[in-house]
Amino acid sequence: MKECHVVDVFRPNTMPSYTYINRQEKRGTTYEAKLRRALQKMGSLIVISGGSMTGKTVLYRKVVPGEKIIELSGAHINSVEDFWQQIAERLCSQRENIIPEIIRNNTWALKKLIAGDLVLVIDGFHYINPETQLCLSRILKAELFNGLKVILLTLPHFADDVIKRNPDLIGRTVFINLLPWKKEELEQIARKGFDLLHIPIPNEQIEQIVQESVLSPQLMQKNCYNLAIRIIKNGEEISSDAVNRAFCDTVEAYQYYRDNIRSMWEGAAKRRSRRKEYNLKNGLHCDAYGLFLLSLSIYPPMMKLTAAEIHECMSELLKEGEEAPKGMYLANVIKHSESIIKSSIPALEWKNSTLYILDPFLLFYLRWDDNWKQEAIR
Repeated sequence: MKECHVVDVFRPNTMPSYTYINRQEKRGTTYEAKLRRALQKMGSLIVISGGSMTGKTVLYRKVVPGEKIIELSGAHINSVEDFWQQIAERLCSQRENIIPEIIRNNTWALKKLIAGDLVLVIDGFHYINPETQLCLSRILKAELFNGLKVILLTLPHFADDVIKRNPDLIGRTVFINLLPWKKEELEQIARKGFDLLHIPIPNEQIEQIVQESVLSPQLMQKNCYNLAIRIIKNGEEISSDAVNRAFCDTVEAYQYYRDNIRSMWEGAAKRRSRRKEYNLKNGLHCDAYGLFLLSLSIYPPMMKLTAAEIHECMSELLKEGEEAPKGMYLANVIKHSESIIKSSIPALEWKNSTLYILDPFLLFYLRWDDNWKQEAIR
């Protein structure tokens, strides 16, 4: 058996090979098998939904050969014209000798997709505005009948958007909903990888990595990678402290969030001087925006919190006798924080008095980067 290297075993940023996990849905069928069957069923629209970083892209790239994929970005489709333009650009990159004027012919482009048995993937269908979604749902419905293969990637609470826009797609749509990763599935990544590297790792440390990877296979891969590097290159022994140091290595890759977090805890800057200050158990203090972010960073990490749960987390941080924000004031703090970060990344979703953390990397950053806490807490 050939020797395996850390960079080959744990691959957070590319398609995993050694540590790929073929997951199953509730009825025992693997997501791979379901997607293959759906692609064989002509005339079906395929919607793959799942939380951010749950493996939607890895799934379809595992099943569909790379040369057969025509991938579009929903975030860059603001009109039907953008849709056709992206298809033209992708076809042109595959066949450089094609005359651009011909590629911009919509009918020709569709025929090319169907004749080449290509799979049209729209990543982030939920980013497209409702009016354009309506137009695209009509186009897709007509072309599915002609043999076009289409996969839409979206978040779970937007999975039925395409049917809402065009009820004619009812009965023609195959939904593949990627459930959140289970603890046991994430554990397999660590066990497979460390076994291949001949590194014995105790169950306690595997559970520690799983907990902090907040159901994200990419974070699991990254944390395992950094721990393996520490063990092999630095000669460290596996311990809880070594795992925590690996987490600190991981969070260095996510400094992108620093400015976003700063904008969030600054909140409504013009009124900052009049904000109420809250006294924390550790003797420091912060305002409602800093307290909100701190409440997201406490143990255990959670990707979904009700207003009541956020209030409870805030109360745990406060000095005895301090009353945490609640009701409309708390809701306004959350909504304002959501709108601030949404201008940069769609990381939070406040819906029906429940906060959804859509980006596990944001939560990991909140938990493991101390710099923002030193700035937000005085």
